[in-house]
Amino acid sequence: RHAKAGSRAGIAGSGGCLASLLKEVEGTLQTTIRATLSPLRGLPSESPLHATIRAALADALRRGLGETNERRQREVLRALLTLAGAVDRHRDDVTAKGRPLGDGELQVVLAECAHLTASLGAAAAPEAEALERAALTSSSDPAFGVRCEAAALGGALALSVPDRAASLATMALRGATAEHHALVDLASAPPAGAQARPRQKDAAQLLRGGMCALHGGTALASAVLRASAESTPYLLDEALAVAEGLVMRQHDDLLSAGALVVCARAGWGVLGAVVASASHSWLRTRARRLSEVWQRSIEWAGDESSQAAAEVRLTCLEACLSSVAA
Repeated sequence: RHAKAGSRAGIAGSGGCLASLLKEVEGTLQTTIRATLSPLRGLPSESPLHATIRAALADALRRGLGETNERRQREVLRALLTLAGAVDRHRDDVTAKGRPLGDGELQVVLAECAHLTASLGAAAAPEAEALERAALTSSSDPAFGVRCEAAALGGALALSVPDRAASLATMALRGATAEHHALVDLASAPPAGAQARPRQKDAAQLLRGGMCALHGGTALASAVLRASAESTPYLLDEALAVAEGLVMRQHDDLLSAGALVVCARAGWGVLGAVVASASHSWLRTRARRLSEVWQRSIEWAGDESSQAAAEVRLTCLEACLSSVAA
C-alpha cells in the first residue's frame, strides 16, 4: 500500500517493523526478509519509485541489524546468502515458497551481505565461500545495479577475509578473459547464412550477455584489487595482462561500437585498480609499459582518421584518464 502511494516514510516504517523481527524470530529468517523486500516485488527498475523504495528498505534493514549481536548477524548473513542462491536451499519455507529474487530485491540482499561482511570482519570467514559464490554468480547478472552490488560485496569480502582476495580476483579476471574471447569469437563468426553463425536474434542476446558478464567480472576484480592491502606481483601481472588485452580492442575494428566501449572501459577500470593497489617498486618496474599503453590510447582518441566515432573515442579517453588519476 505504501509503495503504491509512493510514501518513503511509510515504506521505511513498514520495513523497519519487519526488520525488527530479525532480532527475535527463529527459523523463519528467509520468510521475514522476503516480507521486508516485498514492496520491490514486481516493481520495474525504471520506475521512479524503485530507487526510493530500495534505499528505504536497505536503511531499515541496516538499522535493525545494527542492534543485533554477532551471532544473530551471522545467522542473518547466511539467510541473505541463501536467498541470493549462494547457499543450498534446504529449509521448508525456502524450498516450498522460494522463487528467484527480482533485480531490486537482489540488489538489497547483496548490499546487506556486503555491509554485514564489513561489520563482522574476520567473523565472516565461515561464510567466505558462500560470499565468494554470491559475488561471482551475481557479477554476470543482466541488471547493472546487481553487478555493481556484486562488486561491492567482493570488495567487502577482500577487506574482511584477506586470504580470499587473491583467489576471488583471479577467478573474476579469468572469467572476464573468457567473456572477452567469446565476444571476439562471436564477432568473427562466419557471414550470415552459414550454419555456424547463430541467428541474428540469438547473436544479439549472446552479445548482450557477454558484455554484461565482462563488465561484472572486471568490476568485481577491480573492487577486490582496490580493497586488498597488498596484492602479489603475480596477481598484478595477470590483471595488467587482462587490462591490456581489453584496452587494445580500441585499435581494431572487429567489434561493434558498443562492445568496443565495454571492453575498453572494463580494461581501464582494471588498470586503474592495478595502479591504485600496486606497490611503488612494482610500479617502477612497469612504468614504461604503463606509459606506452596510456600514450597509445590518448593518441588514438585524437586520431581523426580512426574508424571509431568521435563519441566512442571520447568515452574511451575518459576511462583512460580516470585510470591515470588512480
